[in-house]
Amino acid sequence: MAPDTTAPAAPTDLTATPGAAQVTLNWTASTASDVAGYRVYRSTTTPVTLDNPISGSSPVTPTTFTDTTAQNATTYHYVVVAVDTSANASEPTATASATPQPAVVDLKINFQPAAAPVPLGYTKDAGLAYTAERGFGWVREDSLSSMSHVALDVSQYARDRNLNSDQRLDTFMHMQYPRPNGSVMKPAAWEAAVANGTYDVTVSAGDAGAHYNSTHRIRLESTVAIAGFVPTSANRFAQATQTVAVSDGRLTVDAIGGMNTKINYVTITTATAPASGAPLAGR
Repeated sequence: MAPDTTAPAAPTDLTATPGAAQVTLNWTASTASDVAGYRVYRSTTTPVTLDNPISGSSPVTPTTFTDTTAQNATTYHYVVVAVDTSANASEPTATASATPQPAVVDLKINFQPAAAPVPLGYTKDAGLAYTAERGFGWVREDSLSSMSHVALDVSQYARDRNLNSDQRLDTFMHMQYPRPNGSVMKPAAWEAAVANGTYDVTVSAGDAGAHYNSTHRIRLESTVAIAGFVPTSANRFAQATQTVAVSDGRLTVDAIGGMNTKINYVTITTATAPASGAPLAGR
């Protein structure tokens, strides 16, 4: 019997759906009866060359494939080829393209005692130590320079003044806490697990009560957002917004260089514009 040299019909209707650092491909199967599977090819330019399939050396049998090696913000072009049981390859599908993007982050955290009312749209942080399961929480400030940040419970330093109608400003967490006898809490930093990328971060510091013995200083990923704000009776809060880059999987908020810093709330969203480096004026 003569060997089979007839190429199978090409698959059709290839689509590429971007995700966070991945692209999912779907296509309609070849109409050939002897198809053994499919090979998926990728390129950052067109036309896509048919060498080194990203699907591996053996054909894949489903009519879907997820490219988990894609990088965010890069446009990829894909084609799929059918392979029959005699190793004949079809013509490629029409090219489908996609650009993966980071998952959108919209995190709003209010720092408060556990029993205090939670502002609408916010998630409560009552000072619990950081855990990977929760995805945010507190660590020792003095461990930030090490590879492993040490989790720290600071729940005893949460306050609810019941003086300000804006619950976000009525509550806060001490990041440092000097006591009259000279002893202090272990200075604390707050972290949230996020994908590496760029984020717009807004933070507020202050105290609704008549307490002016603070020099509030807050850094976002080691960049100063609130620099040495000293409150007065007429101006008790400072807010700032910065665009910061995260490269270690955690967005870190610390108060290094401050004294009795009190953080009210923080919001973290996927950045929509390049970093300006200029914080917004506090109120």
